[in-house]
Amino acid sequence: MGGSGIGLLDGIGGGSRWVSEKPSTIAPLPLTSCRAFVIFEFSIPVLCSRIMPRRLLLMLLAMPSLATASPQAPAPAQPPLSPLTITVSDEVGAVIPKALITIRAETNAEQTTKPPLLELRSDSQGQAKAGLPSGFYDVFVALAGFAPSARKVRITDGQSAAVSFALELDEAWAKEHEDEFSTETTGPFQGKTFRTSDGAQIHYVEAGEGAKPTILFIPGWTMPASIWRSQLEGLRGKYHVIAVDPRSQGESDTPSDGNYPERRSRDIEELLDHLQLRDVTMVGWSMGVPEVLVYANQFGTTRLRSVVLVDGFVALDPKDAQVQAAFAGMLKQAQLDRPKWTEAFVRNMYKKPQSEDYVRTMIRASLRTPTNSAVTLMQNMATMGDLSPTLAKLDKPVLFVYEPQLAATAQIVKTKLPSARVENFEDAGHALFVDDADRFNKLVDEFVSAAVRPQSASSAATHITR
Repeated sequence: MGGSGIGLLDGIGGGSRWVSEKPSTIAPLPLTSCRAFVIFEFSIPVLCSRIMPRRLLLMLLAMPSLATASPQAPAPAQPPLSPLTITVSDEVGAVIPKALITIRAETNAEQTTKPPLLELRSDSQGQAKAGLPSGFYDVFVALAGFAPSARKVRITDGQSAAVSFALELDEAWAKEHEDEFSTETTGPFQGKTFRTSDGAQIHYVEAGEGAKPTILFIPGWTMPASIWRSQLEGLRGKYHVIAVDPRSQGESDTPSDGNYPERRSRDIEELLDHLQLRDVTMVGWSMGVPEVLVYANQFGTTRLRSVVLVDGFVALDPKDAQVQAAFAGMLKQAQLDRPKWTEAFVRNMYKKPQSEDYVRTMIRASLRTPTNSAVTLMQNMATMGDLSPTLAKLDKPVLFVYEPQLAATAQIVKTKLPSARVENFEDAGHALFVDDADRFNKLVDEFVSAAVRPQSASSAATHITR
């Protein structure tokens, strides 16, 4: 072949053939023919030596090849990442740590499931954070004991995004693990109810033989009867044990009325009357301490064998600016973010480690008390005044159990009632009967056993007034 025209190759490799050497006859190539130029580049020395002068051939060989003539495309820039915050809680707003969070690029019907893009765990605040390029994503959350949940989220360049999950309890799992997870006391304990004179249904848990001495446990602010589980289990063999959900707490009704000490104390009296109980050791914890004292002021000690006061105030001065400011701060925070505040409150009740399932159970139980009722209950406690004179009028054995922060209250008890027994649980938190259940149960058993049983209802009747 002669001349200086440029030809095209048809085919690949050894099957290539020359199909034209006249530029005027070259038609536009379809995209599928672009493969021919690759072969043309590697065939230049052979092909061009047959159709063009040597000088022109040398010039062409000195130039960059067709494959490298154009500048290299720069590496694609990394897409900008925008922050995504994922918050995990349960259905009542208690945060859930350690939940498994999986983030995948969004899929459609034609695609198979993509492999996980990210796998995270929620932190102690129930949160996890990630940086993602713009696009649509599927976010999945799972944790044992809860039904898994999924949501879609859109990420936009330069904008932060947030998604929240409220996991629902897996009922099948909860039934299987109800002994350690349920908010209700089950198994050998019987949950019962009665209706008060003003129509509120009060829930209580009962175990042990009714003929044995009765111990009645009253929980603190917003806490359920089930917080006394270790006492019900440990003492039911020797005593008739009862734990009550006070009005607006636990499984009891939550009326907007009656959330003051005198009405709640009347609920207790009506419960004892409903069960026809006497020879009762009344155990009040935290807010239950002033409520036991109010009960004594209203109804006397006729039904009582002894009194156990657990880590609660017996005197609060409504005119003490520092005390009232502290309560005002708590009330404000409880109203601004009840779930967050409640979680901190519950976790701070314990000094010793408790299982996460147990802590979440107590948080959920506390949040069952409506916020307006919870605020009312706390405000009534903050303004209760000085109830310590009632101590001197108690004619039954009194035991005051406390952790170090309430040492001043223990001194007040001892001063007002020298016969009172005081016990300091140095290594326990506010819920000391949970932190050190064995010691507490042994102490209560010894105290109740040593208490003199009243000879008759009439001989024990004493009505205490302020």
